[in-house]
Amino acid sequence: MLQWKNLLLYFLSFVILLILVRYAQSKNASEVCKGIEVSIESLSEQNFISSKQIEHILSNNQEDVLTGHSLANIDVELLEQRLYSNPYIKQAHVYIDMNGKIKVKIKQRNPVFRVIGEKDSYYIDDEFYKLPLVSHYTARVPLITGNITEKYQESNPNDLLGIRETKKTDLVVPIKNTFQVCSEKLTQLVPLLREIMQDPFYKAQIIQIHILPSGECELYTLLGDAKIIFGYPMTDVQQKLLNLKTFYKNALRSYGWQQYRTITVKYPKQIVCEKKVQPN
Repeated sequence: MLQWKNLLLYFLSFVILLILVRYAQSKNASEVCKGIEVSIESLSEQNFISSKQIEHILSNNQEDVLTGHSLANIDVELLEQRLYSNPYIKQAHVYIDMNGKIKVKIKQRNPVFRVIGEKDSYYIDDEFYKLPLVSHYTARVPLITGNITEKYQESNPNDLLGIRETKKTDLVVPIKNTFQVCSEKLTQLVPLLREIMQDPFYKAQIIQIHILPSGECELYTLLGDAKIIFGYPMTDVQQKLLNLKTFYKNALRSYGWQQYRTITVKYPKQIVCEKKVQPN
């Protein structure tokens, strides 16, 4: 008898759940979008993409106005894919809340270096994706200059990310517009850039990395005007930076920041310095 009561209870629960689902579906079919709320998560104080830009992308350049549109016909997956057409959007999450509003949560890509090459200028983030410059703000980040021919959109996003143009209903889903650095001159810097980003001392000190035609690079720091010369290829980076930090803490503390013209860290076990020529 108890078993039959349990079965009946399960059946009634299923029927009630089905009725609630049908009710929610019919309610959504009759409801319209009451607005869009955007929140942007950024590691810096500056947003490189605004809430208005987000709404513009969601509405497909004002062709699909969402406010007042039937909720039943709004595809949140399509809206998320539209957002990924902007290179500054790292992650996007779109959903409809109980009040009929479209909620958008954005995680922004943040520039950590600015590349000034022979043909183009752009930012790169901590995953080495290329980001275009924006007219309303200039990020205060270290520069990478010199023998760089790579342009902002030199690599093919389809080949890089395996994303193809697909169609959903009558709309074209934009290709994810994000490009990683691909030239040898920039990719060989990746181990050095990783160490700089992870070390608070070097993150604060290094203001410019200049790439020479030979592939070697010169580092310029906030304190002092000595060139720090790295060898090519970029090997033993962690050890070389550790040696350099030890040199800073000991030798430069005793002799001062202005005594040297070049500091060479080509070799993992030694540092070679050239002092400035003092006037007679």
